[in-house]
Amino acid sequence: MWRLISGPTLYAAMEGRVQNDEDNFAAIKKLQYVPSFLESRSQRFLSITRHAWHYGIKLTPFLLLYCFVWRGWTTHDDAMWVAHRLLYLATGLGLIHVAALLARALGRARNPGYLAFMRDIAAPDASLTKLIHKYDFEFSHVPVRFVSTRALPARTPSAVAALGSRIQGAIADAACWAIAHGFARHIIYPGALVGGFMSDSLLVGRLQLVGYRGFQRAKIGTPSGLTIDTVYLDRRKQGRHGDTLVLVCQGNCSFYEVAMMDQPFVNGYSVLGWNHPGFGNSTGTCSDATETEAVSALLDFVLNELHWAEENIIIYGWSIGGFGAAVAASLCPRVRGLILDATFADLLPLATAAMPPVLEPIVRRVIARHFDLDVLRHTCEYRGPVLLIKRAHDEIMASGGRHRSCSDLLAEGVLVHRYPSIFSGAGMRVLRNHLVGTPPAAPRPAGRIEDATSDAQRLQWASYLAMIHVKVLDTGHNDPLPAIPDVFAQLPSPL
Repeated sequence: MWRLISGPTLYAAMEGRVQNDEDNFAAIKKLQYVPSFLESRSQRFLSITRHAWHYGIKLTPFLLLYCFVWRGWTTHDDAMWVAHRLLYLATGLGLIHVAALLARALGRARNPGYLAFMRDIAAPDASLTKLIHKYDFEFSHVPVRFVSTRALPARTPSAVAALGSRIQGAIADAACWAIAHGFARHIIYPGALVGGFMSDSLLVGRLQLVGYRGFQRAKIGTPSGLTIDTVYLDRRKQGRHGDTLVLVCQGNCSFYEVAMMDQPFVNGYSVLGWNHPGFGNSTGTCSDATETEAVSALLDFVLNELHWAEENIIIYGWSIGGFGAAVAASLCPRVRGLILDATFADLLPLATAAMPPVLEPIVRRVIARHFDLDVLRHTCEYRGPVLLIKRAHDEIMASGGRHRSCSDLLAEGVLVHRYPSIFSGAGMRVLRNHLVGTPPAAPRPAGRIEDATSDAQRLQWASYLAMIHVKVLDTGHNDPLPAIPDVFAQLPSPL
């Protein structure tokens, strides 16, 4: 009986799948577990009580502030009245929660599908880590497969963060913390907020990946206790591009279940996808610190658990995922290459453009303290091959028109950092012409970059370097990355 009460929620069983039904939405839906009426209703009540308890704890300080400060309830009788009401409320929620648990257990006891799941869990050789490839169930019950012990580098503040650090005051810091965790992170990373409303779509995407495409699912632990929901497909024995692993970093409202992994999969690469902290079944909340910790743990998992060589890894980041990708490349400098798609140089210009000018000092401080997503700085720390993709009709990265987007600022910053003698004056004009859709077609100049002393030679190098480092796609920000041409095979060769 206790197993029925405390057992994980079951979402799907993948035993009845047929391999050629990979793209058959109706067939994938049939794999989903169908709870009984009593089980589904009690599960809904459990969800309501959990959310009520979660948000009740967060709102209690504000309630006490209202009672004792604004209403002036400062006597002993007032305090006892408030305490009794809170106790009655907590007791009521607890009783409803217990009743719902018992009702759900009764519903599960009458469901053959759940009883079969319980028998598999209770088998002598059962392992929940292995059962996640047979069943899709509540991820909090899955043991952590790998805990990273990788030491993180000391957090180096960017110029923006350093500016904010000179503004002193505990009250300002507390206000910024409240803004960051109250609503700013939901604006910057809306996927953490809307993921609960996409549970059916995420489940179908997981079933397609794990049930039909052969992906393995794993829970990765970080040194601070975060857990990252990860899937990977190892094709090292299948030839073609299988000996190259593409580590995919998603955008701010995308998940590995429904986003950008199709392109490397279709082109035959090994693939690893993951969800940001707070997205899907990953725990924690999004910030520059948790993103850094997550990608560090993933790299530790890839290198030491899956035993990939750094030289066989390509890191791909789309949109805000470019920050995690750039951090990963800076932590593993020998990876084969870094691809940044529709990514900004720094989050601050996008944040200030979206808010009223009067709020700019607050925005700067919040970004510096909690969301210091300085993609350009981390990209410049990586010295290997870099490919930058600009979307010509990018409505998200635009900041003052198509001809001056945040993607342009990233491309200019990276190339000026790498080739300062080439991209100045006329060389910068060549790059900007390339970014607005008039790419130069130039062969590789003879000799070395260091030998380019004349203006004509520097212009030749500028045309060639812009061509190999920056690709302009005639698409919008949210359009899927085309499978053809294969951008993962277009990384520039070392000069």
